[in-house]
Amino acid sequence: MLKRFFAELKVIEERKSFKIFKIPRKTHKQEFIKLEEFQSKPEPICVANRPFIFNNPKAGDKKYFWCTCGLSRKQPFCDSSHMQTAFKPLSFIIQEDVKQVALCLCKKSTTAPYCDFKTCGCAQENKK
Repeated sequence: MLKRFFAELKVIEERKSFKIFKIPRKTHKQEFIKLEEFQSKPEPICVANRPFIFNNPKAGDKKYFWCTCGLSRKQPFCDSSHMQTAFKPLSFIIQEDVKQVALCLCKKSTTAPYCDFKTCGCAQENKK
């Protein structure tokens, strides 16, 4: 285990009696698509094949922005990661007092921003 740890470290400076390493920050290993590739094929990135259950949303005047591109780190809400792409966030207001709302994470829903439970196949998974 230590061999693998030291294999990932980068040597910054090497001296006679010791080496100075740069320790990488621990991050969640995610593969990000290059912006150039994303612009050439403007299809949204499927975050997950399930809905996001939004508990106790504020009804009335609160405006939410749903991510249409799939690049946001605050899924399913927009964090302006779509800049320099063809995508724009979808704004919506929840009209009625409800306990929870299912928001789409596959980005293919016909009733966006709400999950239609068909395009991602999560309705079939629930039946199993």
